[in-house]
Amino acid sequence: VQEAVEVVTTAKLITEVVTAVSTQVATASTPISAAKPKTLKIAAALAVSTRRRKGVIIRDPEEELHTDTPAETPTVKDKGKRILIENPKTMKKKDQVEMDAEEEMKKEDEEIIKGINETPTQKAAKRRKLSEQAQEANDLRRNLEIV
Repeated sequence: VQEAVEVVTTAKLITEVVTAVSTQVATASTPISAAKPKTLKIAAALAVSTRRRKGVIIRDPEEELHTDTPAETPTVKDKGKRILIENPKTMKKKDQVEMDAEEEMKKEDEEIIKGINETPTQKAAKRRKLSEQAQEANDLRRNLEIV
């Protein structure tokens, strides 16, 4: 129905343009006959009447819409041959070990770079912290040996 309304409005615009051009042509010095504007008559079929008798469908072709409308064009049926989307598979153990080794190497490289960029005061603070942790570990061992 919307398409029919659009066609009618465009037809009206075309007829207005043709009539305006024909009046300009008539007023020209040399007489040129202009073609008579054509008007389109479009009747929108709201409902298709069908009668059923014992499984036979009888249709009136004048009341039906044209078969070339996009809504009625036959579509290709999907026969189950869609593109398959596979779920991601888990990594194999060998691949996982390689990935873990690469990650460890990257972490070690980052630590080395941090160590190079540290200032002497940061290095001294780090040594003190490590020595305190070592001393606490030794104290715990002594306490465990006593008990």
